[in-house]
Amino acid sequence: MLERVLSQKVVKRLCDHGIVDSAESNAYVYAYELLISSVISVLIVFILSYICGNVWYSVFFLVGFIPLRIYIGGYHASSHFNCYLAFSSAFLASVILSCRIKATYRFRLITTFILFTIAFLCAPVEAENKHLTVEKREKYRFIGICLAGFDVILAAINIVPYLKFATVYYFSKWAVVVFALIPCFTRKIRK
Repeated sequence: MLERVLSQKVVKRLCDHGIVDSAESNAYVYAYELLISSVISVLIVFILSYICGNVWYSVFFLVGFIPLRIYIGGYHASSHFNCYLAFSSAFLASVILSCRIKATYRFRLITTFILFTIAFLCAPVEAENKHLTVEKREKYRFIGICLAGFDVILAAINIVPYLKFATVYYFSKWAVVVFALIPCFTRKIRK
């Protein structure tokens, strides 16, 4: 709700100054709403990371999660609040698990291989209310497979050091896997 109000105010101001055509204001309101929501999500993760004792957790999680999430797709929450809750829960789970489990070489390979398989078989997983054009589907699929393949290569050559931050990075891959599989399972259940 706050996101919508803020975006409407920003767009109204842009329209008043002649920067945005009022006929296109709804598209701009939606775009600014998504931008504001994304910024809030990232800020929440940084705040949680600070509370957990190290902001590097958030950096490694976001670098591992966001690019793949954009192109592989998956679960989209029904509200901004639910989105914040899901995103911050995925982050906290990654941090907590990284404190309990060491991302060994085998763990890294298995994680990235599963992610690559999901990218290859399912990407992009579309949201029910946001369908992609054929061209965008092909583009997202290609980029998602390339990004997941790059992670497999990183894991295989074992270039990332064995630190908790790197473990958070690999657990962020599991968050992408979960977010990608949720719509697949919920669609099967509905049928």
